[in-house]
Amino acid sequence: MTETKLGQHMAMLGRIVAQFAAGGLTPRTVQSSKMSEFLGKEENSEIAADVLRWMVEEGLIRADVIHKDVMQGDFAVYGAQLTSKGVAVLKSKTETGDTIERQIRRIVSETASMRYLSWDCGLLQRAL
Repeated sequence: MTETKLGQHMAMLGRIVAQFAAGGLTPRTVQSSKMSEFLGKEENSEIAADVLRWMVEEGLIRADVIHKDVMQGDFAVYGAQLTSKGVAVLKSKTETGDTIERQIRRIVSETASMRYLSWDCGLLQRAL
């Protein structure tokens, strides 16, 4: 079965949020064209640009500099950090009573790597 476009965006969102959570509040530079380097696995840069743009516009992350290259379709954030809203999403409870942050941590520790993070992003949808 083919995953929907929204499903692809939600999966990417989960992986990006997991990376930001792992880095705490340390400012990060993230470029959609280099998302594969950021996440440690091959990624679709078009979907990455969509998700990064959405995260900024929804207030999940803030950045010192936001660069949009309309011609190339690249979207980059420099000095990006989770906002208090982004942290609140991570701290929100799931139906099992666990937090999203704890679930991410558990999945990462079980796989020993962020690159294999495949996680039900419906949790994020409900938290937002």
